[in-house]
Amino acid sequence: MVATISDSRLFRNKLLCYLMIIFVLGTLLRIAPIIYMEIKSPGWHEQNINEIEFYYDDVARSLLIGKGFVHSVNPRIDNYKYKFEPGTPFNFVPPLYAWLLYLVYSVAGPSVFVAKLLQSVMDATVIFLLYQLGSKIFNDKRISVLAGILYAIYPLAIVMCSTLYYQIPMNLVLCWLVICFMSVPTIYNGIWTGIALGVATLAKPVTLPLIVVMPFVRLIETIFGNKAFMQTFKWVVFFLLAVILALTPWTIRNYKVFNEFVPVQKGANAPLLQGSREDFIDLDVNSLRVKYGQTFGIDPKDYTKVAIYNHLNHFKNNPLDYFRLLGKKFFLSWYNTEGKKKNGVVLLIQIPFLSFALVSLFLSGKTWCCKSNWYVPGIIVFICGVEVIFFPLMRYTLVVMPFVMLMAAHGAYIVWNKLTGKV
Repeated sequence: MVATISDSRLFRNKLLCYLMIIFVLGTLLRIAPIIYMEIKSPGWHEQNINEIEFYYDDVARSLLIGKGFVHSVNPRIDNYKYKFEPGTPFNFVPPLYAWLLYLVYSVAGPSVFVAKLLQSVMDATVIFLLYQLGSKIFNDKRISVLAGILYAIYPLAIVMCSTLYYQIPMNLVLCWLVICFMSVPTIYNGIWTGIALGVATLAKPVTLPLIVVMPFVRLIETIFGNKAFMQTFKWVVFFLLAVILALTPWTIRNYKVFNEFVPVQKGANAPLLQGSREDFIDLDVNSLRVKYGQTFGIDPKDYTKVAIYNHLNHFKNNPLDYFRLLGKKFFLSWYNTEGKKKNGVVLLIQIPFLSFALVSLFLSGKTWCCKSNWYVPGIIVFICGVEVIFFPLMRYTLVVMPFVMLMAAHGAYIVWNKLTGKV
């Protein structure tokens, strides 16, 4: 008995050691290009901020001097190529990442270089959550460790850590959300799951519909699984309360600033319009602006109405072609970049990981259909489904790649067993 306990403890220590090595590897791979650019050209990260990064950095700098969620009251560089009228209310991107940048800036000063190093460490911690999630799914812990290795070396995650972007905390929070949802539905679990969803939604409101979807799933599982209805009911109540409490302060702020109901961010109607016509989709963002103008020749207030009309009209006139378009957008979401020039490279990077994930799905479908395991492919399909409705871009899909790594690790495990003749 003593020997068994000792062996178990030794096994856990070895696993922890392996995970720490993988974590260090993932961190080093992410910070290496950041440090290289800084050594090669000191101050490079401070001076080279793209449009996406600018929104977060600009607001974080405004928060730093106590001016709140507004733009350009503390500009990084005078006459910068991206700018707003000083004091313009923040609304185009979700708030969580700007808060995180503000915290970094308040400690280390407004250093983009330091922020990128810290977010690299944050992204590498996904490895530990993948292990925990995998341990809930697989009997063999080697699969969970392999998933961590795959995420540590995943090239697109390494590249994205060199960009100030919401995806970094979103990866972490989505894993946390699914881990919570896979646990026993107690009152405390409902609270933690609700907080996780609220935080994920503040990172990117693509998860906002889950406020309805997750309670529905819980209720369906209760009905068909003969589980205690009252326990599920309590979970739903406290889950909804936690989500609402997490989102309410920001929603109240938005109402006071914009005099309208804005749950997280404005601006979703623009990508909704972009995703409603194939000739928009086939152009990169800059070409869209050149060809159609900044507003597509349409009043921005009419974006949603026009987008819905485009979808419905296409479906009505040619349903088969409409579904072809949806299929095209689904595939585009895995490798489509704004510039289009790197699409081929991105596709080559994605193919090995996606291929092994498909092997897992098709050769071991039962693994992903039983119990709560289906949440993993489910969250992938959900995010991609939202992508299909909107403008499909690969960088939006990167938030589900940790889950793809779990499936890819399982697929690689299956292939290895078949090649070596193991059952």
